[in-house]
This record gives sequence, C-alpha cells and structure tokens, in this order.
Amino acid sequence: MAPIDRLLAFTKSRDASILGSRRFASMIDEIVPDARNLRIVKIAGTNGKGSVTAMLDAALRHNRSRVGMFTSPHLQRMTERIRVNGEEIAPQTLESHAETLEPMLRDIAQRNGPTFIPSFFEVLLLIALRVFREADVDWAILEAGIGGGRDAVAALDGPVSAITSIGLDHEDKLGTSLSEIAIEKAGIATQGSKLVIGPSVQPDCVTTIKRHCAIDGDIEVSLARPYETSGVPLTGTFQADNMGTVKALLGVMGEDVDRCLPGVAETRWVGRCEYVGGDPAWLLDGAHNASGISALVETLNTSYAGAERVLIFGASRGKDVGGYAALLAGVVGEGGEVIVVDSFHAGEDAERVAGLLPDSMNVRVWRESLSALVDSLRSRSDVCGNGGKLGEREEFGKLVVVCGSLFLVGAMRDALGLE
Repeated sequence: MAPIDRLLAFTKSRDASILGSRRFASMIDEIVPDARNLRIVKIAGTNGKGSVTAMLDAALRHNRSRVGMFTSPHLQRMTERIRVNGEEIAPQTLESHAETLEPMLRDIAQRNGPTFIPSFFEVLLLIALRVFREADVDWAILEAGIGGGRDAVAALDGPVSAITSIGLDHEDKLGTSLSEIAIEKAGIATQGSKLVIGPSVQPDCVTTIKRHCAIDGDIEVSLARPYETSGVPLTGTFQADNMGTVKALLGVMGEDVDRCLPGVAETRWVGRCEYVGGDPAWLLDGAHNASGISALVETLNTSYAGAERVLIFGASRGKDVGGYAALLAGVVGEGGEVIVVDSFHAGEDAERVAGLLPDSMNVRVWRESLSALVDSLRSRSDVCGNGGKLGEREEFGKLVVVCGSLFLVGAMRDALGLE
C-alpha cells in the first residue's frame, strides 16, 4: 500500500464528529513548527471560497509573488489540493511527505489518545504546510474546509482572512441559523488581524460578524464591494462578488492592487460554472446547497437563457436535498428532463434523491456508469437542436447542466475525458 493510502486509512479510525482547531494547533507545532513563519491568508465561506482562493493566487503570481495554494475537495487528483506557483505538486512529493508524516502522526495519537488521530483534511493540510515552507512561498492561501473557528485552517495565525458568503450548509455541525453560521465563520480570523467580508453576506450577518470580532480581539473588518467593471474571468453572475472580495483582500494585504488585479484573468478554476463545448454542450457546477443552486439558476437565466436544458443531478450522502429541491426546477424549467445519478464518490442513493424532487420535474434514475450516460446523451439524435454548440450565443441548442456535488463534477470530468 502506498504511504498516502496507509496514512489515509489511519485517519478512518478517528471519531468524525470531533471538530476543533486547538488539538490540531498542537500537531502543527510538533510536525511543522516553522509553519508559523508563513504569511497566511485564510478563506472561509459557504460558497465562493474556492473561486476567491484561485483568483487571489493568480493575482499575486501576476505580480511575481511566490504563492502556495491549498484547496478542497479535489475533483480528480489528490494533488490538485496543493499547488505552488499554480502547479500541482508531483505525486511522488505527496507520497514522500506522507511517508515522513505517518510515524509522527501515529506517535502523537498514541501519546495523546484517539482524539488526536488526524482527519483526511488535516493530513493534507500538514503536507501542504511542509511543501509551502520548503518552497519558501511569499504567501500561503488556505481555503477552509467546513466552518471557520473550528476548522483546521483556523489553527494557523494569519494577518488576513476573508468570509466570502454565508448560507445554510452543514447545519449539523455549524448551526441551523444564518446567525450561528456567521459566528462560526467569523472564528476564522486571527486576533489582531484583518478580515474582509464578501459583498453577498447579509447585513444581519455582517453585524453579527463585526460584533464577534469586536469581542474576540481587535480584528479590523472591511466590507468588499462587487466588482463592477469588465474582466471577471470566471463564469457566473456571482463571480463579480468574488472578484470584489479579491480586490479588497489585495488592498488589506498591502499589495499593489493595480499591478496584481490583471492577473485574475489568468485564473483557471474548473468545476465551477465550467462550460465545455461540444455536441451536446455541458455546464459543470459544484452547487450543492440552496444559495449555490440559486446562483447557478441566475447564471443560467442570464448567460444561457436561450438554451434548452437537461439536468444531471446527484447529491453527496447526508445533504439536505429536500431543503433546496424546489430550486432545481429553475435549472431546467417546468417539465424539464432531470437525470439523477449516484455512481460517484459518496453519492446518495439516486432513487431516494429522485423521490425528493418536485413532481413537476421529468425525473429518471440512471444506474449505469457516467461514461455510459455521456455516450447516451451524445448519441441521441434529439439532444441538440442547432448542433448543440453554445460557443456562439446567438443560437442555442441543448445544454447539459451537471450539479449537486463537487464529487459528481469530478467524476463527470473524468467521464468527459477532461484533464
């Protein structure tokens, strides 16, 4: 078994209900003590944090900064999560660090008890920190996993943090109200640091976050504005908000905004309103909660209003599909075709998911592989009026929209033969 597989197998023996950054902080101090010397930017938020992380990375590199970027989840390769200057780490680098860390982490758990068995996310974050120190990066941008104050990323001090958005997701861990989730997200900021709040964060949540930051210790809060000029590189009406957050972050980081910002045009962030031309054409998006689905519908109605749509939908296990199922009607329209799948990592049973969708939707369950589904759609003579190519916006054929889980998007990229 490869070192990374052995190490990840070890993480499965932990209690998955354990959250909290304090125990992880002690692990960092023991395993990567010089990580405290990194200049860290922490990005939290219900949606948009990955896009903000990727655009900020591109902006800083454009101004010749050396940048480390840590994101999650990965879509197709584990090495996607850790990048230096825009390049994924090599598989052998991942394995080498895993081999070094395994005995150290087992020893820590043996000395301190099973609560110190790290999570999968924590293992990869520790590897990322080691990689970034070895690469001597100028900035390390860390995308939080779940939440804020109890997320592993919060165990690291950083002069700058951001909260991109607040919405209902992971309610079993973060709270069932926007106010509770806002408080949890606010915990991402280090005492004495600067915090940027994204333009889409609700006014009540902004007030809650500011109050928390005032109590928790001298945190300077600033509000980003939507980016109102051309040049937003990623598809999606919501990306103007994310671009505004990036601009505000560059300012509070002390970077030259005018020199950095043109670099955002070089951002490549797959699986988020990712358009793939062809016959049929595809739009792949990781939307998996109410706010994400609403943003996707807005983008479809703005940028692809003339397209007849087919929806491929799947949800990760444990997700509250019923809480946003009605919104999916906006993706395809009344009577639109919906194909529910579950042949991807952690996919919820397709029959169960299909039963949660509105009766007005034309739903069917697909039990074969995603590759077979792609072949089926490509071979259907009726799937694409006008040739199905949406490269020219004047005429639209059919557009196959894929959403519900980033794991599904990753599996669909594999099925489509995308790198």
